[in-house]
Amino acid sequence: MARDEFVQSAIDNWAPRFISNGVDANDFQRVTNSIEHWDDWCQKWSECGAIHEQLGEKAEAQGYYESAAYHYFHAAISYHFGKYLFVRKPHELRVAHEHVVHNYQRALPFFDFPGEHVTFAYEGDAKMYGVLRKPWHTPKPPVVIFIPGLDSVKEELHI
Repeated sequence: MARDEFVQSAIDNWAPRFISNGVDANDFQRVTNSIEHWDDWCQKWSECGAIHEQLGEKAEAQGYYESAAYHYFHAAISYHFGKYLFVRKPHELRVAHEHVVHNYQRALPFFDFPGEHVTFAYEGDAKMYGVLRKPWHTPKPPVVIFIPGLDSVKEELHI
């Protein structure tokens, strides 16, 4: 398979980032092996995300909450890396982003350290949004505010 230069560059440069931030190595290999053209990048990663999303829904319906968290997180991270720096098709990027947020939200209550979305005031009328994750067994745990760089998101820095 002949890949265009954008796909090959993404694979060569981003593989460690994808894997270290939660993308399953098998998913990475399978998805990237199926992509020849950069225009297909978001769609192929979104297809992977949809598989995990369906598995998460099935696990949750059967009461397998740890498995649900696993698959919802993997759905979110697949959609995230599908849209990562993918600006050629803004509608695809936006749809993938909505899936990132939705699936991570679905995973939050099932994590070992459950999470919730929070909003707090910042400099006048501005607001900052985040995810507060804390151990369920500690009434008042210490809190760290972690703000990622411009090329990262909460979902990517989960692990």
